[in-house]
Amino acid sequence: MAAEKKTFAEMAGEFFREASVLVGVFGWLDSLIEDKLSAEWAAVTVLLMALLLAIGMLIEWIR
Repeated sequence: MAAEKKTFAEMAGEFFREASVLVGVFGWLDSLIEDKLSAEWAAVTVLLMALLLAIGMLIEWIR
């Protein structure tokens, strides 16, 4: 059985959600390796993750 084609909105929503996870994983990993973990760095990483996740969820919700 052939898989259904995904819409652009579905692919964009998945992209933003996956980008959120990558920012979280590699952002924290980079800060630990570089020994530059600070409150500002953590706040920016968490806010960027939340923003990307929210965009992805919004795109999926609207479609």
